[in-house]
Amino acid sequence: MRKLLFISLLALVIVACQSNRRGQQGNASGDSMDNVSVGTLPADATAAIKFDTVFFDLGALEIDGPDQTREFLFTNTGSAPLVIQKVESSCTCLEVDYPKDPIAPGTRSKITMILKMGELGSGQFYRSANVYTNASEEPTEIILQGIKCYE
Repeated sequence: MRKLLFISLLALVIVACQSNRRGQQGNASGDSMDNVSVGTLPADATAAIKFDTVFFDLGALEIDGPDQTREFLFTNTGSAPLVIQKVESSCTCLEVDYPKDPIAPGTRSKITMILKMGELGSGQFYRSANVYTNASEEPTEIILQGIKCYE
């Protein structure tokens, strides 16, 4: 009987914590959209992000070669404005630029990643960034990979 009571209380605490976390995330994304009118959006409107590609293989690059820039194009395929809350890169050798304003439904935009070759060691590399949006609780990973060679 005690085990059942303990499990029930544990489940109640977990559900309460998840509800509170969702409420806080909703407020955070709402604060980012102060200039967006949502009065005409249906109650079930949601944002959705669809990338053209999330992966670039840069191949073999010269050791003293130039920085590599790639654009990750995406579309808001949802029915509500898309907000990119933050982008976290896996390395200081990556510079990431992303839209700070909400992206309207049906609109295309881009995230630009610059791989700073001078800060990257030689050999094979796999560098990524996690894109956090109001479209999902899970981030989308965008990736650059290749090999930095001597020749």
